[in-house]
Amino acid sequence: MEKRSKEHYYGAQRFYAGKSASGNSVVLLRDADGRPRLSMMVTPDGKASIDFLDSDGKVQRSITADELANNAAVPTPKSSGH
Repeated sequence: MEKRSKEHYYGAQRFYAGKSASGNSVVLLRDADGRPRLSMMVTPDGKASIDFLDSDGKVQRSITADELANNAAVPTPKSSGH
């Protein structure tokens, strides 16, 4: 089994959940070729982000909780028509 794993018999690793070298909690999804495509991360101080990566691993779009809060639609009061 170990030999097959080293030879990528079972395919590329597609999912990782754990801690990065810098102490961030990370969930990483990879494509069928093992390239990172989606990264969800929470820093030790609680800042969360989601990064969408291209096939070269470059961030194409990053979403943070602060960004979502700032862009949230503010509900408008409905007119009662009276």
